[in-house]
Amino acid sequence: MDFWFPYDEKRQYQNDIILKTLECLKSRKGLIFSAPTGIGKTISVLAPALQFAYQNNLKVLFLTNRINQQVLPLKEFKKIKDKFCTEPLYAGRIISKKDLCPRDEAKVKDLEGFYSYCTKLKQENECKFYKGLKQKLREEDKDIFKQLLRDNPTQFLNVLALQPNGLCTHSLIKQFLIDYANLVVLDYNYLLNPFIRKDFFGRTGIDLNKCIVVFDESHNLPEKTREVASRVLSSATITSVIREIDNYEDQYIDEKMDEGGDRDSLEEELSFVQDFLRKFHDDVWLILSKKADKEKEFGIPFRPREIIKTSSFEKDVDLVVDVLDDMAEVVEKTKKSRCSAISGFLEKVLETLNDEENFVKFINVIKREKREYFSINIKCMDSSYVFTPILKDSYCVICFSGTIEPTYFKKMLGFPEDTLTMSFPSPFSSDQRRYIIYPNAYADFTLKHRRENIEEKCSDLVDFINSMKGNILVVFPSEDVFKIYVPLIEGRIKKNVFKQPMNEEFITSREFRKEGHRVLKDFQTSKNGVLFTAAFGSYAEGVDYIHVLQNTIVVGFPFPKVNYERDRLTEYFNNKFEGSGSFLTYVLPGIQKSIQAAGRVIRDLKDKGTIIFYGKQFGKGDWRYRRYFTILSQEIKDEAIYTSEREEVIEAIKHFWRE
Repeated sequence: MDFWFPYDEKRQYQNDIILKTLECLKSRKGLIFSAPTGIGKTISVLAPALQFAYQNNLKVLFLTNRINQQVLPLKEFKKIKDKFCTEPLYAGRIISKKDLCPRDEAKVKDLEGFYSYCTKLKQENECKFYKGLKQKLREEDKDIFKQLLRDNPTQFLNVLALQPNGLCTHSLIKQFLIDYANLVVLDYNYLLNPFIRKDFFGRTGIDLNKCIVVFDESHNLPEKTREVASRVLSSATITSVIREIDNYEDQYIDEKMDEGGDRDSLEEELSFVQDFLRKFHDDVWLILSKKADKEKEFGIPFRPREIIKTSSFEKDVDLVVDVLDDMAEVVEKTKKSRCSAISGFLEKVLETLNDEENFVKFINVIKREKREYFSINIKCMDSSYVFTPILKDSYCVICFSGTIEPTYFKKMLGFPEDTLTMSFPSPFSSDQRRYIIYPNAYADFTLKHRRENIEEKCSDLVDFINSMKGNILVVFPSEDVFKIYVPLIEGRIKKNVFKQPMNEEFITSREFRKEGHRVLKDFQTSKNGVLFTAAFGSYAEGVDYIHVLQNTIVVGFPFPKVNYERDRLTEYFNNKFEGSGSFLTYVLPGIQKSIQAAGRVIRDLKDKGTIIFYGKQFGKGDWRYRRYFTILSQEIKDEAIYTSEREEVIEAIKHFWRE
């Protein structure tokens, strides 16, 4: 079969991926595969998927975990279209409805509050932007947008988002994607978040049953699916909402009386809600006051009925939810409200009241700037709780990444037993890279040991960095370790230094993202730079440093933080996977992050570079960590220079670049 593969030559294993994808499409079975960075996973899936979709009146949905990953599939689409298609073929992408909304109120609402607000405005025909969509959209505008979808899909979103025409930008983009697009590129949340999925794939949206669903970088899915089904409420939010009710009580009552409400009843309702919240807040602190500091920080069980003591639990909680939702509408006419955060949390309390199997509920204390806050958490433990409806409703689902373990992944997300799975080694020559494992005994960056032997660790890192040629990515296991070591070594490095910005340094997330893009762009134009980042940051995965990155140092093993949630998750996985709880909760995520970071260096046949795994957990001698070494990729185990001598590491680096 003449696949829509736009390149003259295929890399090793690409044909295998194409054929397996076609088998998946014809059989409507799921497909999960693991393939290292650089094989060309995206085009190997898109080529057969787009052709099959075009021939069978389907759409391809390509979902990414980060917005900065959305351009690549659109570029590949354009190459396919330009080479193979005489008839029009269309593609486009879309970001959050909230981010695209021109209404000022959108900026002050949380995600769920915004979607509820938007739905209500449309139902009551009160949104001038939505009403204006059909009235103001001219035929010549439609032709321009169709041409963008066809000829320059990477710019489609930008042009529509900038239209100063008083239209609902999201609905405009959505309609063109529904009517014309063969390929739609989306953020994960469009499918994983039930509020967004219902809006985008509902009665008037895209028919999910006619969509081939592709998840890129899908090692993120188990964590992401649990995250969207979870809720968190802080003590700061509760006190903020109590103040909001005080400040907006008169305005709330006036608006409700205009709708026919009774002042005495309204005052009584507001008083009940405030008393409910105050008692809830105070009772949680009372329980915490009887616990030791370490226990409070780690987490203690949250049992709703023991804290919210009332004879009519569900009825009282429902009343509080209704009043807070109405109050949020009043407050958000002038500022961002926190009322929806509490109402959403209480709805999750009711939803999970008798579900101890799929959800873990706990309270912990967080310290910020010498102040203590409590956080009440309802965390989902079962990824399939969110993912099973997607598997059921889609034409078929394809998941790929460089670091997933297909057997565990399939069971975690609830794929059927007949799902197709496969794994591939790297297609690149060992001459292009030099792996070095440096498991020195003092190279331990865990919570207990990260402040020990600091000078030795700093000297190692400085010597390694100064021995390397070209640009370097240095990936620390956490932001805490980053903050300890970067200030101590940046002044000793003979390269231009670039640092991942920290979220707490910025007032808004928009400013934070903007600065993050600027730092990355400056580093990518550098010829002799070092970029410091954290394993759970955006620079360590999903970024293509093609021809601009020559070295990576993975500093320490990036264990997820130990807490009550992870403890319960370990128990859950032990039951579901017969004793593999600790491995799935702590070890596998750390290995995935390490390999993702290492995979940034070699992206195509022209790239060359060195990759160092620096930390005792990467060693194969210590019995505690021997299993960690065994699950590194086969190419790393086969090719790595394994040494605990600093001079041998430096010589290996210099020798590689001399060669």
